[in-house]
Amino acid sequence: MADKKDLKIGDKVKHRWRENKYQNCTIIEVEEGCNGGIKVICEDGFYGGREKSTFCPQDITKIG
Repeated sequence: MADKKDLKIGDKVKHRWRENKYQNCTIIEVEEGCNGGIKVICEDGFYGGREKSTFCPQDITKIG
């Protein structure tokens, strides 16, 4: 699990709970505030291609 203060634009991340989707993502924005999400662009989105998504910090893990 990633701590929000350790996440930066450009970091490579994956979704912790999905095995086949959202495993190849890059952070494009870290929203402010305690409820702010992490916006990512993923090469392996839910619909099988490049996709923008927003996740809670506790749902992603840094890779690499």
